[in-house]
Amino acid sequence: MKKFIALKSESMILSLGSITYGLQLFIHPSILKSYSTYEVIYRFFDTYLVSLLFVVLGAVNLFAVVVGQNQIRMTSRILLTILYLLFAICFILSYPPNEIWILPIIMVAIAFSISMKEG
Repeated sequence: MKKFIALKSESMILSLGSITYGLQLFIHPSILKSYSTYEVIYRFFDTYLVSLLFVVLGAVNLFAVVVGQNQIRMTSRILLTILYLLFAICFILSYPPNEIWILPIIMVAIAFSISMKEG
């Protein structure tokens, strides 16, 4: 088990981080509505849809990692990457200038690192 966690730690971080982020947005929908950095996202996407996407994709990725389903894992990782890139772009475009775009870029870097290792 320890070796499995060590080998799959990046995938676990991506999955659990996405689930936690999505739950936070779901439990506190006012985050997307009231913070100016989320304004671009809030204009185009439903609060609950965005939060559920993070939770579902993170859970699917976690499940695929645990059971060894490579195709599902790769698909969910690609979709999470797109979602995080969308958030990063929206954060970069939002006013006032902010540093929050760095966090989704880190998640994208983790996803790319996993892809490079796993193929």
